[in-house]
Amino acid sequence: MRLTWIVAGMVALAGANVALADNIVETFDNPGGALDGILTPGQDGPWTLSIEDGMASLENATDPNAIKFYRVEKLRGGASPAGAAVAVDVAGEFPTRNSGAGILYQHDQATRSYLAFVIGSRRWTLYQRGVEGMRPRLSGELPRGKNPARRLRIQPDGENLVLEIDGQPIGRVRIANLPGSAVGIVGVSKGRFTFDNLAIIEAGG
Repeated sequence: MRLTWIVAGMVALAGANVALADNIVETFDNPGGALDGILTPGQDGPWTLSIEDGMASLENATDPNAIKFYRVEKLRGGASPAGAAVAVDVAGEFPTRNSGAGILYQHDQATRSYLAFVIGSRRWTLYQRGVEGMRPRLSGELPRGKNPARRLRIQPDGENLVLEIDGQPIGRVRIANLPGSAVGIVGVSKGRFTFDNLAIIEAGG
């Protein structure tokens, strides 16, 4: 939505040597779709996606058990997003205890495994989906913020993942035996969630 801010954010994510052409920055300014067609406005089961006013809005008014995600399997230059740093602004309405929205990470289509780093009305959670189903790995209270939208970020650090909210590290975790590499955005349970300024920065960028 704001080009100057986004470029600065990319530099903050990946350092001064970012190869801009290989990375993805989505500001949701095109109401007809986003992420090269991965996000297309419309309805899918209980979920309704719209893109307007420079934001993507994902709404589920009926199904408290539903999960919806949009995944990126390749970066602009064709590279894998494995090990990428990912950040996005998230806000919304979170009516249930499990309502949340945020970052999809290490998604694997064959095994349907992934991580979901989401915020709700008062808490943040890192979920892991694997052969045993969906379970929380880390969780905590949201740090105080000045703006309704909170900026979530996953930053790989060696064999660990660092979780941040509004630039503040709030958790660190080591995840083993997850084969996936796709990343994106995710909504969990009932609510209306908005996303803006999605940045996916190639590993080593």
